[in-house]
Amino acid sequence: MDKRQVIYEHQHIALDLLPEEHILNVQRQHPIALGTLFVTHFLLVVIVFSSVIPLILFKLLPVSSEILISLALFFISVLALIGTYTCMKWYFTFYIVTTKRIIICQFFKVIGTYYQELLLYRRAEQETKRVTANILYDLLDIEDIYITVHTEDIPEPFVFKTPQHPGQIEMALSQIEIQMSKL
Repeated sequence: MDKRQVIYEHQHIALDLLPEEHILNVQRQHPIALGTLFVTHFLLVVIVFSSVIPLILFKLLPVSSEILISLALFFISVLALIGTYTCMKWYFTFYIVTTKRIIICQFFKVIGTYYQELLLYRRAEQETKRVTANILYDLLDIEDIYITVHTEDIPEPFVFKTPQHPGQIEMALSQIEIQMSKL
């Protein structure tokens, strides 16, 4: 096997390439995917503090203020943990399109690196569809890419969730289709 290493930004990706395989596109999920997480967490923290502070000040519950503060801090700690995990997962997940495969590579796993890959067949019919999740994503041109290969082996579509540049991935996939049709 031909082994090469690909450097993407400051993250070192070691990827075993097949013979005569070249990388066409490497990217992450769009950063706005984290924006909804941060907005949700901010709103939850505001709700928790705006409900806990009056309870403590006006002593509306027969529970001590230390318990309410402890519960609020525990809730915020859980939110921080979920937010950190989501940010790390976003940072260490890459979408890779090569001339022979489509790969989702996650380096943020306790056990090791997780690969989800789809080998592109020469004679299989391939369908690419771009889908937006909501109106904001539609305005910002942020789309999920569903790749369906019509074979019995692969019943479900391969999904790139909100990549940074969906047009580049679609162009790379169309280049692959053109190359395969010539063979």
